[in-house]
Amino acid sequence: MGSGKGRAKRTRTATQANNDTVSLRNFGRGKVPARRHINPDGELGGWVAETAKVARSVYVGRSARVWGQVWLDGSVEVNDEAQVYGHASLKDGAVVAGKAHVSGTAKLSGAASVYGDAHVDGNASLGDAAEVYEQAHVFGNARLSDRVRVLGDAIVNDEVRLADKAKISGNACVRENATVRGGAKVSGSAYIGEKACVSGRAKVSGNASVIGSAQVSGEATIEERALVTNSAQVFGRAAVSYEAQVYGHAEVCGRACVTGHAQVCGTANVLGEAMICGREKIESGRHDGSGNKAKIVYASLGAEDIETVTF
Repeated sequence: MGSGKGRAKRTRTATQANNDTVSLRNFGRGKVPARRHINPDGELGGWVAETAKVARSVYVGRSARVWGQVWLDGSVEVNDEAQVYGHASLKDGAVVAGKAHVSGTAKLSGAASVYGDAHVDGNASLGDAAEVYEQAHVFGNARLSDRVRVLGDAIVNDEVRLADKAKISGNACVRENATVRGGAKVSGSAYIGEKACVSGRAKVSGNASVIGSAQVSGEATIEERALVTNSAQVFGRAAVSYEAQVYGHAEVCGRACVTGHAQVCGTANVLGEAMICGREKIESGRHDGSGNKAKIVYASLGAEDIETVTF
């Protein structure tokens, strides 16, 4: 027992001696004074620039690097070949691992994690167990919380807000002032932009776009090359697919389906189990697929022929 304590003491002394040795290290932007961090378990960790502020409670893996004016506090972990630099700050159990980079003035807290080859920079903020991994990139003033996941080659930037277990994957892009929350999923090469909001259990995939001030919620699906824009709303279990468009102040809800090259726009309300397809264009009225009348413009006619039909 006594000899064990003696070995531990000698190890700490040797480690401390190594830690006191300042070397010039090149972190990618020229050589700067740095020393190896002493981890909470007493083991020698990775290189930390003298300009960085790293608490004793922080774990820095031997191959990890911390430099710039970084601030790390609490039970933070920077492991594997991860790098934290710039003016980034990490606290409250945040983890950066793999070959991930966290830089700029990015902030991680609340057990947020960045790993794989992911990058988080700009003024992005992650909290509440949010995860960014694989090759995903989060930057700008994006805010991620409540167990959000961003993965694949997804891009999230600008003033985006992601919350409530939302998932962004594939080559999807969410930017500008868009919001994705409530377990919604954006995948494929889908694009969510401007002031659009995707929430609930809604799914946007393929090359679909939701932009403007459009709202997609409930269990709605927007897929393939569909477009939802302006102040349109798609909710319930409605589906918009292929190259269909929903725009203006139109609403599509219930189990309605808009597909093909169809357009639902103006103040049209499509609901129930209505099916709008082909090159139909509905600009106004209520269409629930049960014999209600709707005003339809047949775009395929090439003229502004308007007629009232019964479904």
